[in-house]
Amino acid sequence: MLDPEFRSMLAKYDVILMQETHLSPEDEEALVKLKGYVFLVQSRQTAEAWEKQHGGVCAFVRKGISVSKSLMSSPDILVLDLERLWIINAYILPEGSRFSHFTEVAPEEKLLETVRLCGLVDSTKKTVIATDANARTASESAMLDHPQRVSKDLIKNARGNRLLSLCKESNLVIINGTDLEMPQQGSFTSHQHNGSAVVDYFIVSAGILMTVRQMTVEDIALDPDLRWSDHSQLLLVLSGSAVTRTAIQQEQSVPLIIPESVIDKEADLRYKETLDSAQPPRERLEQFYGPAYYTRGPLSVYTDGACSNNGKKEAVAGAGICYGIRSSRNLSLRVPGPGQITNNRAEVFAVLQVLMRESPDRPLLVYTDSQYVIKECCYWAARHLTTGWNIPNGDLLKDVCHLLKLRPASTRFIWVKGHNGTAQNEKADELAKVGLQKDKINDYCSITGPPWMVTLTEYVTEVKERVKVSTDLPENSEIKQTDEKEKGHIKIISHRGRSRVASIQEYNLEKLRKCKTNAQFWMLYKNWLDPKARDFELSLQQLHAEFKARMNESLVPSVQLNHQHLSYVKHLNAMLSEDNVDETEEGFFSRDIEEDDVAEAKEHIWEKNLNSAKGSDQVDFKEILNIPNDKIADFLNWCIRHKRAPSRWLIAVIIGILKQGKNANDPQGYRLIVLECCFAKLLAYIIDRRIRAYAETKNLLPWSQNGFRPGLRTTNNPFIVKTLIDKARAQKKPLYIAFMDWTNAFPSTDRPTMWTKLFSMGVKGPMIDWLRMLYTKMSYVVKVMGSHSDPFESGIGVITGNPSSPMLFDLSVSDMKVTPKPGDIKLDGVCVNHVSHADDTGLAATKAQSMQGHIGEFGDYSAKMGFECSILKSVVMVCNGDPEPEYVFLLHGGPLKKVTEAKYIGVYHQSGRGSRYRNHYEAFAEKAKKAAGAILHARTFVGKDMPLWDLRMLYAGRVEPYLSNGAELIPDNVASHQKLLEDVQQYFLRRMLSIQNRSSLEILFTETGIIPIKYRRIILLLKNMKYLVGLSHECLAWKALKEAFTLTEEGYNSLFMETMQVLESLPSPVIWNVPEFEKLNGAYFDALVEKVEKSMHNSIQQALMSSPRTSDSLKGRLEYDKKTKKMMFKAIAFRNYLRVSVGKHRRALVHAVTGNHQLAIERLRWNERNRPRLGREKQLCRLCENAIEDPPHVLFECTGEENITQLRNDFKAKILAQFPQYAKQYIDSWELFRTLLADQRVVDLLAKLVYEVFEICYAKEMLYRP
Repeated sequence: MLDPEFRSMLAKYDVILMQETHLSPEDEEALVKLKGYVFLVQSRQTAEAWEKQHGGVCAFVRKGISVSKSLMSSPDILVLDLERLWIINAYILPEGSRFSHFTEVAPEEKLLETVRLCGLVDSTKKTVIATDANARTASESAMLDHPQRVSKDLIKNARGNRLLSLCKESNLVIINGTDLEMPQQGSFTSHQHNGSAVVDYFIVSAGILMTVRQMTVEDIALDPDLRWSDHSQLLLVLSGSAVTRTAIQQEQSVPLIIPESVIDKEADLRYKETLDSAQPPRERLEQFYGPAYYTRGPLSVYTDGACSNNGKKEAVAGAGICYGIRSSRNLSLRVPGPGQITNNRAEVFAVLQVLMRESPDRPLLVYTDSQYVIKECCYWAARHLTTGWNIPNGDLLKDVCHLLKLRPASTRFIWVKGHNGTAQNEKADELAKVGLQKDKINDYCSITGPPWMVTLTEYVTEVKERVKVSTDLPENSEIKQTDEKEKGHIKIISHRGRSRVASIQEYNLEKLRKCKTNAQFWMLYKNWLDPKARDFELSLQQLHAEFKARMNESLVPSVQLNHQHLSYVKHLNAMLSEDNVDETEEGFFSRDIEEDDVAEAKEHIWEKNLNSAKGSDQVDFKEILNIPNDKIADFLNWCIRHKRAPSRWLIAVIIGILKQGKNANDPQGYRLIVLECCFAKLLAYIIDRRIRAYAETKNLLPWSQNGFRPGLRTTNNPFIVKTLIDKARAQKKPLYIAFMDWTNAFPSTDRPTMWTKLFSMGVKGPMIDWLRMLYTKMSYVVKVMGSHSDPFESGIGVITGNPSSPMLFDLSVSDMKVTPKPGDIKLDGVCVNHVSHADDTGLAATKAQSMQGHIGEFGDYSAKMGFECSILKSVVMVCNGDPEPEYVFLLHGGPLKKVTEAKYIGVYHQSGRGSRYRNHYEAFAEKAKKAAGAILHARTFVGKDMPLWDLRMLYAGRVEPYLSNGAELIPDNVASHQKLLEDVQQYFLRRMLSIQNRSSLEILFTETGIIPIKYRRIILLLKNMKYLVGLSHECLAWKALKEAFTLTEEGYNSLFMETMQVLESLPSPVIWNVPEFEKLNGAYFDALVEKVEKSMHNSIQQALMSSPRTSDSLKGRLEYDKKTKKMMFKAIAFRNYLRVSVGKHRRALVHAVTGNHQLAIERLRWNERNRPRLGREKQLCRLCENAIEDPPHVLFECTGEENITQLRNDFKAKILAQFPQYAKQYIDSWELFRTLLADQRVVDLLAKLVYEVFEICYAKEMLYRP
């Protein structure tokens, strides 16, 4: 950079990318910069004094180009964020090079993660990769439709294959060797003394291939002394459209205007009064409990619970109440049902018994080690008062809170740490365990009145300064209240002495923990990685025109529709009265809304929709939760009786969300999202519950309709399709399956048809009239960047996002029938020629002529319903054989495409004779990889030492659902498919534990408590079979299961036979002799699942104990169990030592336990470059040279290093001062290590010792004596 000629050469380019800079962080500022350029750099951490600085990448970007360094950058990988482009500058070490001294993750692996993340953060932005990949790809292209390549380098190595796989996965095109490389193709890029090769690449997203003008590999000087580098300079020329974004000039903000026609002042006033009645949770709870009246000396009592087989069907629980160590009043009680018996239930029951037995005018101090009980009574009860008590242990908790309310004296809950030396708490625990042994008692019955008399005399006065029910346990983040609005800065965080960075990381981690759904997770993640607000690329007028046209009938009538029939139905609908009588005996559609209805709706909101977007009134569900149920019920009943609504309810806001992979400049590429007022959605939900109850009572929905029905799963229809294929194969017949598509089914639903059908079914009355009013008066405005369009009305479709819409749609298409024809398949004696999941319909037949008949009927029905069929998206797949070559299937005169694979209700089906689900495994393994990479990369924002429990929970919620997708109907009987999923799981868990790829597989599961995915999937499959066998015998999914059983009996392939094969292929085989179908029930499958779990535990434990890495460290290990409150053996569990808070200490301890350390006992066990493995007797300690170098030796025995001896002595002094029992003699040092490892009280000290001792060992060269 000091050379003027070199700087002059660089100044010709807009973006300059450099690799192997050899800069340390300290060198970055001293580097001579290019004038007129922005300098961005990603250096490795400073090398040790005796080592040379290596690696590093940097970039110079001409000023005027909008650019920033992305947080996705990592050692040797610099990610530049341009307006509509990611540029990744990556240096990838040669294969086999050491990287652990500057990064935990191999740069090649990190590059793969980074490319995936770029696609996730902003799907509209494309990617350019400039990399010295040290990969050789010969002349191969990643995909058949990519440009052909020609290369002078004829060698393809393993890393080259992996690079090609990355390109295929992310649809990236290697430019080297294509006709875009000029003046000649396939030039060498690396020129070493031992030969030349192509290892440096420009790789671009296929979506911007057309913007690549050319690529050039500059000639390199023949004389090495005249070269700037031993790598050729690569030049890529892109058009400006690939880099800059065309932004629409932001219009002046236009506020939302309510049309005069919908303004209802009385309704608005009543609505405001209802909103104003809201109470914060604490105020609501204090009002419920009422004031305290007595202040005399309180009674102290300790409660505890104990449970054996916690949460299982054979669980037994006891409750203990301690008034004093030797008190005669102490109690041991057996805990009753109904429902699941758990330790939490025992804790609640103990408190309930205290309240029932003690005088109500005596203040109580209740000591308990159950935070669950305290939070339920002192915090969470505020929510249950509005959402109801349909929660675990709700029967007991409701009575506990009721008694707390009735007691005139105060009750204070005091949390004590369990098993921490508090004598009364220990006594209560003993009493609870005695309760376990008592005889079983009858199920609990809720109290009908107080068990004592409450009398308040005129002399008793309220104690105003005392809260009646209180606790010393602070309210925490688990208590969901109306959150404060997010703030754009971090000042809301109290630093409490920590650094600002640590505070930000803790804040980010808390936000990450609160993500309940994938959508919330990805939204948060994208905001972290790309927080800049993007200019919208469409005008308000463009989106308004598009959405208005989409939500109304086309000006050009579709030739597919039966307009005569639709006109007739429209005439019938016009004749319907606006005030209809509810003719149901139960008064489904006229009965007043009661408080219980509101509570049930609030419970649903709490579980599913708490964070839904606000509508035009800017009221969210969190605010609604704070409004008393009686106030809500009164207002909603008024609205229904008068068919009126607040003005804001009658105008919905529409926003546009760009669909994945669509052009941001095309209005048709946007999905419309309707933001309806949350309060209106609450009422619509209550009406929907009434409609569903009526539909179930009258059996209005056919069993062929599976969508949006309680108790029916989305996997049912794909399972039915699988069984149809299996039966056709058994009959040696091809099976034609047509997957039919209605264009925008929900938004294009013909409303007159829907209302007249509902009327004919008896779905009519005040509630339905109110719903029709909402549809008639609703207006819509489009919102873009704070501006609102003029309102417009919609004449077609159900309201997108309204809770009642799915059921209205299901009922409107409930009369769809397909006439049985020759070649239709029967399942358990019932013809199954079509199945639907809402608007997703599949037709099936074994004869082409019959299939054409089915397609014709579907087209005729669609024409009468007003649905336009998509001929392009409707396809026919032929399974179990070749289709009749000349047969063309027609829909409304247009030919349907014949395909070999199709996706139906989330499951990828293939028609080949081999595996039918290879694409499904590949697709979901890919999704799991992306989620795993995002979670692991999240440590950039929440801290490198992110608690492993949080990582485990994120895995369970974000990765495992992808890995287990389809398990309910696809047995893993193809090893290569299963391996796709196992690779992702193992990759994540190794990264989570920071252990190497050579580590044993079993350790990944025994230490984290995560079940191996092959066991997880077979367990899910068996549980789904349990679900299926319990369905109504009229349900098509039940009939498919019965048919699958029959096929297995006859010796044909089916779900049962494939499941038997999977069970027998487990490492510890489970032999399943399937009994008669009538004997299959829930209990049977529960027992089978237990056999699978036992197989898993046995195989894992056996492998662990036979491994030289873990046979000593984990031999006979016991773990403290919080639920049973005792030490016990667990084959698979999240280990306590993984909770060590200091990351480097925890990693060192993990390495010691799992055999992933760098001591001689491990390092000399395998061959390394220029060094063969040595036998155990030669794996000597580098410090004392007298004994085998293993963890217990260097920790507790070795005297070869004075610093280690001092550390050991300090450790012993601290341990013995607190826990003198460790002074006893142990069989060997491994036993001492295992004992310390199992003791939560000392494990942090042990981890610190391991880290410090290992660091001293690693600083000295390992002893190697062949």
